[in-house]
Amino acid sequence: MITNPNPNSARRGPAASSAIMAVALGLILPARGLADCLLPEAGTTVRIAVRSCTAIQADSDPEVRTPVRLDGPGVLVGAPTIRRLYTGALVTDNRGDRWMAPSQAADPCRGFRPGSTVEKRASFTCCDTGRWGKCVFGGRFLSDPGKPPINAFQ
Repeated sequence: MITNPNPNSARRGPAASSAIMAVALGLILPARGLADCLLPEAGTTVRIAVRSCTAIQADSDPEVRTPVRLDGPGVLVGAPTIRRLYTGALVTDNRGDRWMAPSQAADPCRGFRPGSTVEKRASFTCCDTGRWGKCVFGGRFLSDPGKPPINAFQ
């Protein structure tokens, strides 16, 4: 006859095992890594108090070019999408968070004057996407209300 050397182990159900795994995962992964993937719904309306705005081009901005290969050997298949997403207005809010507002306008910062408060649609992407570049500025994107949210996962 085979007996269980630990009779208390049979009393733990799937819920207890899941809770133990969640705690273990929380100890292994930093809280910041977990928080980046707990995203609000795409298209959520946000109010941003603008501290600064910088017009950027994906092809010439070092923060985009460094983690993302846009040309040469090993070019990313999604390079055209990354160029489109990271050309426009890089907005820093009063908390220091950075938001990317993709735009092909000659002056993409026109609607983001320092000291102003703007209401936009927010889209987010998980920051575990590595060299795909979607977290270059924190994975936060802005678009105009009434327009579709930005699909940063494409």
